[in-house]
Amino acid sequence: QLFLAGRLQTDSWEDEKTGEKRSKTKVVAQEMIFLDPKEKQHERPTGIAGRTLQLLNRSDVIGNLTRDPEMRTTTSGQNVLSLGVATNERWKDKATGEMKERTEFHTVVVWGELAKEAAQVLRKGNRVFVSGRVQTRSWETQAGVKRYTTEMVAETVSLLGVRAEGLDFSSGETGVKE
Repeated sequence: QLFLAGRLQTDSWEDEKTGEKRSKTKVVAQEMIFLDPKEKQHERPTGIAGRTLQLLNRSDVIGNLTRDPEMRTTTSGQNVLSLGVATNERWKDKATGEMKERTEFHTVVVWGELAKEAAQVLRKGNRVFVSGRVQTRSWETQAGVKRYTTEMVAETVSLLGVRAEGLDFSSGETGVKE
């Protein structure tokens, strides 16, 4: 078992055979910590190592909303809100000394009461902090082709840059976070 810290990156390309657009999301690791040495795999970690294991699938993103939130209701009556969040990474190219920039586009899914509350105040262009977990799901198209998408399932959504009551949300809590 290991702990990875880094950034999410989505690579896109066109399939040579079908001409369809394809993409793959990956974690570009910037830090890696082995949590469970092989000789102790049978033992349950305690202390900091035990608490760290609970955080293996965590993602935190600060970015701008790329579109207005889209609220839907599932057939079972559950609210689900879709957000598009753009983040930027800047670095200096070692070979040329030139500053480079890459924008990543993240799909965020917000469920339940948190979805209803966030939909009331979030708008395209807002700067947000989103915390949750990364999830990949699959489905089959009508043509029988299997598709995959990787998205962030939000547990906390905070509107940044505006100070007002009720603009920070997390599952199970509402109100301003200090």
